[in-house]
Amino acid sequence: MKKTDGIDALLAYYEDNMPQNVVLVKNHERYNEVKKAIQDIADFVWDTDDNAQIKVNPDDLTGSSICVEIIASLVVIDMIDKFCGALSKANNFEVYPREDGNVGLGIVFEGVFDAAPPHK
Repeated sequence: MKKTDGIDALLAYYEDNMPQNVVLVKNHERYNEVKKAIQDIADFVWDTDDNAQIKVNPDDLTGSSICVEIIASLVVIDMIDKFCGALSKANNFEVYPREDGNVGLGIVFEGVFDAAPPHK
């Protein structure tokens, strides 16, 4: 069995067994924390590049996390403590060069939404 066959089998199992209808509710404390962190990070990015693109979306797989995608020509962080404070709220962070000469940042904040308890 090739490694990709195992991944395909795992994804097929997940698709077959995942709940079809899940109601998500906002985790208010986490949501407010993430909202402030995203705004702080966006402010840093826009201070350097006011044409930066910032996309904020729920993750496609479960919808319980918030994914932030940033594309900018340059990002300069001059208040590192404040930036690290905002970034410390994230669960995943990556910076990567893009083929178009820009820089990309990917940030994931988990636990922003929770599955509502089943209705009885």
